[in-house]
Amino acid sequence: MNPKDIMPPTDNLYKFVALFGLTLVLASLLFMAWRMDTIFEESAGTNAEVALVNSMNTRQGKALEAAKGELKALKDEIRALDREVGNGNLSPARRKEISERKPENERRQAEVQHECSAANSADAAINTKIDEINSHARSINDHLTTFGFLAKIVGVIVGIGMIIAGLGFHSWYRKLQAPQDRLLQLELFAEEAKAADREKRIADSEPPP
Repeated sequence: MNPKDIMPPTDNLYKFVALFGLTLVLASLLFMAWRMDTIFEESAGTNAEVALVNSMNTRQGKALEAAKGELKALKDEIRALDREVGNGNLSPARRKEISERKPENERRQAEVQHECSAANSADAAINTKIDEINSHARSINDHLTTFGFLAKIVGVIVGIGMIIAGLGFHSWYRKLQAPQDRLLQLELFAEEAKAADREKRIADSEPPP
C-alpha cells in the first residue's frame, strides 16, 4: 500500500482546519482519560494500603491489650504471693509451692513485657505507615484539585476544537464540496441531454414503416 493513500486530506486550508479541530478535541479527551486513569490507580492503591493497615492495627491492638491484661494479672499474682510469704503462717508444702511458682511467674512476666515492647514497636511502625498513607492521600487530593482545574481548561480547549472543526467542515462543504456536487449534477444533466438528443436523432433518421 502506498503511504500516500492513507494520508489525511490536507490538500486545502478548510480540510486542514477541520482535521486540526478534531485532533485538538481527541488529544484533549485522551489526555484527560489518561490522567483520570492514573489518579484512579493511585487512589485504588492507597485504599488497599488503608485496608491492610487498618487490619494490622486492629490485630496489633487486640494483641497488645491481651498482653497488658496478662502482665497485670501476673504482677497482681506475684504481689499476692509476696504478701502471703510475708505473713509467715505458711505450711512447708505451701511455701515450697510458692517458691516454685514465683520464679515461673517472674519468667512469664519478663516474656510478656518483651511481647508488649515488640507490640509497641510494631504499633510505632504502623503509625509511621499511617503517616505515609496520609501524605499519599494528601498528594492524591492535590492531584484531584489539579485535575479539576485541568478539566476546566480542557473543556475550553475541547469547545474551541469543536468550533474550529465545525467551521472547517462547514467551509469545506459550502465552498468546495457543494459546488463540486452541483458541477457533477450539471454534468450528469448534460450527459442525459446528449443521450436524449442522440436517441431523438436516431429515431428521426429511421424510415417510417
